[in-house]
Amino acid sequence: MPPADSARILSRVSSTDVTESLLEQSYHVATLDHDADRIFEESYAFLGRLAPAVGKKSGVGHVDQQEGTATGG
Repeated sequence: MPPADSARILSRVSSTDVTESLLEQSYHVATLDHDADRIFEESYAFLGRLAPAVGKKSGVGHVDQQEGTATGG
């Protein structure tokens, strides 16, 4: 996506907790491309930071970092 599009989207996000991550090694489907591990790791860390109690429950909503698939509980 062009930088101008990214800036436009970020300027309209109502949250003050915003992080932009440039995925320079990925193309159309980034979660299936070279940056997939980074996407899953950063997403998991973000969710864990916002809801640490949920992140500590064993097995519930666990993300398999190898495959990037969610499992229910």
